[in-house]
Amino acid sequence: MKLFKGAPRSLFLVAYAAVCVLAVSYTALLSLAPEIWLPAVFLQILLLYITTLCLMPEKRASISVLTRPAAIAIVLASGAINIGCFAFIHLETGLRDATGLSDSVSALDGLYFSVVTFTTLGFGDLQPFPQGRLSAALQALCGYVYLGLGIGLAVNGFRTNVGDGGDQNASR
Repeated sequence: MKLFKGAPRSLFLVAYAAVCVLAVSYTALLSLAPEIWLPAVFLQILLLYITTLCLMPEKRASISVLTRPAAIAIVLASGAINIGCFAFIHLETGLRDATGLSDSVSALDGLYFSVVTFTTLGFGDLQPFPQGRLSAALQALCGYVYLGLGIGLAVNGFRTNVGDGGDQNASR
């Protein structure tokens, strides 16, 4: 299924900017109503989806309209938004210190847990309350995809262009 089939590339970039603003704004509303954490998580997944749509070429044989630095900037910005918003989501759904060294969890602990979850390290020193386990699992899945996007952009930077008139596999 192709979403936005035939849509101009600028539409994806406008949608990307709108979803970025919406995801951050909705996550900020969690301080007023912590029970709306699940839509905030789904907005993070929508941000990931729109990010991948921005990076896709318009046609199968064409290259992306974005330059490599712009594509890297979009992936880094989306990853940073994902980590920051999930840090706030984890703090609102609750974290506990499993080591027993502290009774309270700070904003820095929430950011630390978000980075550890995003990178799927999972040290285990901080643990989400039962209602936050789904958000931690979904953030780990988002981290895998962002990692794949980053590796794909890095590998694509080292790839030589085959379509420039020469065939690399032809023996001469």
